[in-house]
Amino acid sequence: MDENGFKQKGLKMKNIKKKSKMDERVEAMAQKYETTALDFYNHPEKLKEYLRNVLRLKCGMKDYSAYNKLLILAQNPDASYVQSYNAWKEMGIPVTKKGALYIYAPIFMKQVKSPNFDKPKSWNSCTKEEKKWASDASRTDYVIENRKISDKVVHVFDISSTDATEEDLLKLMPKNHMANIKDVYEVLSESFELESSKDTMEEKIWDIIYDYVDSELKNQYEEFENFSILSEAVSYCVYDFIGLDTTLVQFKSLQDKIWKEDEIKDLTMLNKAICENGKKYSEIVYSYLL
Repeated sequence: MDENGFKQKGLKMKNIKKKSKMDERVEAMAQKYETTALDFYNHPEKLKEYLRNVLRLKCGMKDYSAYNKLLILAQNPDASYVQSYNAWKEMGIPVTKKGALYIYAPIFMKQVKSPNFDKPKSWNSCTKEEKKWASDASRTDYVIENRKISDKVVHVFDISSTDATEEDLLKLMPKNHMANIKDVYEVLSESFELESSKDTMEEKIWDIIYDYVDSELKNQYEEFENFSILSEAVSYCVYDFIGLDTTLVQFKSLQDKIWKEDEIKDLTMLNKAICENGKKYSEIVYSYLL
């Protein structure tokens, strides 16, 4: 065997080992996700803490998926502000400590769509003329798009892996808080045209938030199998986000539900819907209080 052949064989073996190690990590991450998701959603108090952390978890300049957020909190329950090594470096806050958190990042393939093609063509397989036409914004017969083809495992770091101070963290994560709880009730009651006959202000505000969120979600998720859990969890997210005492929230919708391993797909769909709508309606409600 010649020298080039020997090197090529060695390279292949190295790649095989690397892939095997990555497969093990992916499998471990999937197992970690399932175990943590079942634990959170089968214990109301743990779910409260998880949803509170999900809303407060900041991910640099971009938002991570609900799946990745749960993975981050499964690896570090105290994670607060998370981004890549390079993103921290660009902020002038280098990563100085161990503590990499593993998440999934999508892999995209650049391709061109055109009625002149039987199917989209990869960018590399396009001719120079086709690339030129696709890059011309005035043309609609050749369009560039990025198609997700796979995922890869990447690592990110929480602020605790840097030398950032508490002051730096407060700047990155401003608190949401309304000083006068009576003002909160009056503003939300008037804005949503809802009222409550409950005794305490906390209960009144919960009723308004729940009724508002529930009516809004029904437009999109009325046929959702776990709608009652979704509605209560999103309402909890909003209630916590504006800085109110969440001890009165009991998660009654979860009391008779025990999630099992064969339901992880449904649970993943529910978790995604809760995270997306929890953030959406928290920001909507909070905007009325500014």
